[in-house]
Amino acid sequence: MKLLPTRNKALIPNVTEHAHHFIFETPNGHESVGTCKHCGETKSLANSFTHTTPYLKKLWERQEDFERRVELKQTDTLI
Repeated sequence: MKLLPTRNKALIPNVTEHAHHFIFETPNGHESVGTCKHCGETKSLANSFTHTTPYLKKLWERQEDFERRVELKQTDTLI
């Protein structure tokens, strides 16, 4: 690690790695692209989390199935 002198002659590390700070464009479509304000690296993220992972997809399907069953029960009781 290279050390750089500062005004008060203390030595600080020259850190080349950093925490990315992504700035994302306005959501439009399924994905948004973000650009790190420090290094210019880009990253894409989904705008909807309902089907982004198998786990979330399964949860979403279970919720839809539950809502259908509740709706059918309500319809059956009205008849």
